[in-house]
Amino acid sequence: MAPSKYDIVWVKFLWPLPLLLTGDQGGYIFVWDLKSKDDQYKCVMYTRNMFNLKEAHTTTACDYIYVSSPSPSVLPSPSLL
Repeated sequence: MAPSKYDIVWVKFLWPLPLLLTGDQGGYIFVWDLKSKDDQYKCVMYTRNMFNLKEAHTTTACDYIYVSSPSPSVLPSPSLL
């Protein structure tokens, strides 16, 4: 994907993973790899925040939950959220 023409609205480091999440005014959300040996700061994924099939909306914030467990199917209890 070509660089975004929109201004960045927010930035979030996904600690303890070597990833950076960014969002822009065009509604794009990018995931950046910060420690790749071959392609440092490589965009590994992007998506767009779509209000409906025709309109994109800006995201103003983002958060995440990191769960360290032996099984990826184990999710935290809703009471912990």
